[in-house]
Amino acid sequence: MTRYDHPSIFGKILLPFCIGISVLHGQENTKLNLPVLFISVSIFILILTINNLYRLLKVYNHKTISSVLIYLFFLSLGILWYCNASQLENSNNFSRYPAEFLRISVADEPQQQDSFLRFKAKVYTAYQAMQKQQTTGYLLVTILPGSGHLPELHYGEIYYIPANYKTVEPPYNLAEFDFKSWLALQHIHHQIRLAPRELVSSKEYKGYALIRFALAFRKKQVDVYRKLISDDNAFSVASTLILGYRADLNAETLSAYSKTGTIHALSVSGMHVGIIYLVLNQLLKWMDRKLILKWIKVIILLTLIWFYTLLTGYSASVLRSAVMLSMFILARSAHQHTDSRHILYFSAFCLLLYDPFLLWDIGFQLSYSAISGLIFLQPQLEKLIRFKSYLLQKPAGLLSLSVSAQVFTYPLSCYYFHQFPVFFMISNLFITLPVILLMYIGIILLIFDLYWLSPLFEWLIIFMNEGLKKNSRSPLLQHQCHLVYHY
Repeated sequence: MTRYDHPSIFGKILLPFCIGISVLHGQENTKLNLPVLFISVSIFILILTINNLYRLLKVYNHKTISSVLIYLFFLSLGILWYCNASQLENSNNFSRYPAEFLRISVADEPQQQDSFLRFKAKVYTAYQAMQKQQTTGYLLVTILPGSGHLPELHYGEIYYIPANYKTVEPPYNLAEFDFKSWLALQHIHHQIRLAPRELVSSKEYKGYALIRFALAFRKKQVDVYRKLISDDNAFSVASTLILGYRADLNAETLSAYSKTGTIHALSVSGMHVGIIYLVLNQLLKWMDRKLILKWIKVIILLTLIWFYTLLTGYSASVLRSAVMLSMFILARSAHQHTDSRHILYFSAFCLLLYDPFLLWDIGFQLSYSAISGLIFLQPQLEKLIRFKSYLLQKPAGLLSLSVSAQVFTYPLSCYYFHQFPVFFMISNLFITLPVILLMYIGIILLIFDLYWLSPLFEWLIIFMNEGLKKNSRSPLLQHQCHLVYHY
């Protein structure tokens, strides 16, 4: 066993930490902060004491005891982290105070549909008569047009609204989508519907200036695509695929992606961040000549990768890829060996420290399942499928890539979506090259203002969409694995 084959310390502590986060999930009362904090501190002090008296106590003869203590510490740390992240248990949560009006800010980019406008709001103040109370917590706000027009809202804007919010209702049908649980993962437990006239602007701004800049920058790039691409579906795919902008797709196109098992292509993922890295790395390759330029290149790469992560809405899969790529870039620049498994465990641990509720995020679960398949299963498949011909080996490599990811995400696909696209391999082989070309052309088009590429860009998207629609109508692809759960 080489020194690189030893299991990562983050691989060992990740399991008890995840179990700790899961212990209280779904419980109404999670007020265990002080007891768990006391236990965590006690175990930590005990571990430090044992470490300092390692030789005196001959701990090397009782490694099981020290291992159990470390696991218990990270188990209790997971519980404590979950309790601390639970918004409802915060004593200043706005739902704990009677109020007539609330002072809120737009906490995310508003999503406009044909008949309504929806956004996540952060509640800062609750007003009751002449009293005001500083609060915390999030609220889902839906603006219905009524007789007026939908307002144009932006991230960070402050508004006053009436406090006639309601608790998000649970699903009343077992097969119905659990909207309540999905919102709870985003720390949202209440929602409100308003008419445009009930939204009163304070002409103030809150939030992070960098996020506001990134969203405004993305809006400009989306507007560029809107001017250059005439086909509505092609525009929606381009905006979603490259910029992470949640544009509307028609039902037929969305169904084609879903039936063929290629719906993942419509969300910005690790592959997209990887392509961004490859493009930037190639453009900055001339900086590898000198040491000082090499480290300037590292700073530029990390800055632009994280800006793209911010630009696309910092979803779980993009965050995972950004963390892993950052570690890879830093290790490579320092001439250190990089083990994909260690990077995988470390990135998961970092993201769960950032937000423990990500553990139940479907994107987080699918992303880490897929990348686990690529790390653990794909090398084995590549050993089995070998061709001397380059023309045969390349498709075989793509096939092993697709199979590895799909095998590891299969249980989650069945659990969440109750179906599995049997002929996903055909569709994924068809879509891989167009998606890569679209990413390159779409990014180059925006960076260098090469607008003459837009007809090719639009045609390629339409070609991909129509190809998937034909595949979805194929008799072979009509056979899906549907699962029905009996309760």
